[in-house]
Amino acid sequence: MNFLVVGAGAIGGVIGGYLSRAEQRVLFVDKDPDHVRALREQGLSIRTASETFNIPVDALSSDAFAAEATPLDDVDAVLLAVKAQHTEDAVAPFSHRLPETACVVLLQNGLCEDVIARYVEPERTVGAFVNLFADCFEPGVVEYGGMGSLFIGELDGPRGEDGSPVASGAGDSGRSPARHEMRLNGCSI
Repeated sequence: MNFLVVGAGAIGGVIGGYLSRAEQRVLFVDKDPDHVRALREQGLSIRTASETFNIPVDALSSDAFAAEATPLDDVDAVLLAVKAQHTEDAVAPFSHRLPETACVVLLQNGLCEDVIARYVEPERTVGAFVNLFADCFEPGVVEYGGMGSLFIGELDGPRGEDGSPVASGAGDSGRSPARHEMRLNGCSI
């Protein structure tokens, strides 16, 4: 799958980093110019208690990404990992550029699914409950303490019998025990 990670800090960095490590295609977008520069020049480093790894990644600043007008035809899913108060500013630069088959997964500490649904339709909006232990203390480096839980669910039920394509892609990372739930707003978590 091809992922666009908007917000490459702790949550976006860990999830996008493991997806990159699992050979998924990932483009990171972040507003911190020092972080973006480090990602481009040195790659993304993830430090855990048992290992540290570094992977080369593609990264753009939020400003550079917003200035682009080209369609994002190859993006299967956007992983939105910005603070809740930055949701609309983060989604505006890409919502009109996504293919009709792409979805937006909210990896936020907030309930912003309704905001995203106004931009990309409810059936393409995927909510999540993320509880993982991570922080970004320096540009290009994410400290990862381990997975608490990650639940992914469409607003109105599953996309199909095989479950969420995003949960399936996240499961390919080898480290993410992503669970697909039948409903997010319907309180099945």
